[in-house]
Amino acid sequence: DDFRAWQGEHFAQFDETRGAGLAFVVDRISSPTRDAMKARVMERWPDAMWVSWDPVADETGLEGARAAFGQPQAELLSLDKAKVLLTLDREGVQHGPGASVNSRGMAAARRVMHSGDAMSRIYSVESTVTQTGGMADHRLALASSRIPAFAVALAQKLGESVPAIAAMARDLAAPAGEDIDAEFVEAVAEDLLAHRGEGLIVAGRAQPGAVR
Repeated sequence: DDFRAWQGEHFAQFDETRGAGLAFVVDRISSPTRDAMKARVMERWPDAMWVSWDPVADETGLEGARAAFGQPQAELLSLDKAKVLLTLDREGVQHGPGASVNSRGMAAARRVMHSGDAMSRIYSVESTVTQTGGMADHRLALASSRIPAFAVALAQKLGESVPAIAAMARDLAAPAGEDIDAEFVEAVAEDLLAHRGEGLIVAGRAQPGAVR
């Protein structure tokens, strides 16, 4: 009731300006009801601003998607189809949006029911032990600040066999430091190349958009 009384006086002043100077800050959700409400608001105040914002949004992920696909996109993982999974400083794929689906997908890829069944292989490069890292077949402990260097080294190694990656890797600075395990990089690259179309690399939110 208090809001109804307040908004009656507050919003009326923007009818004459078509909403100029009025801004609505909303969280990022997808909803037909929200879209219908927005349409009514913008019909009344066409010059108002409608801004979507989330204090815990995955900004680096959106930045990485924009660089790769030309527009921000949300990830939708098919872990059940991944024969090789590499996680880079990621707090497990079982957390965040799609956690239940991701957990079931990873379990399906790792499940061996018959003698001829193949199990997916997991590589994890991370600064702290995560749930995924704990169950990884191969894990490399690396400072979070050094994960981009590992990603560069991997891109350069993959680029030796994949022209598209080679073109991108040429623009990347060569990583330095003994903490980048060359044998680990080579093993991951060989496994990914051996399973083209069936490999998946995911990076955590702490990593910059270039890595994501």
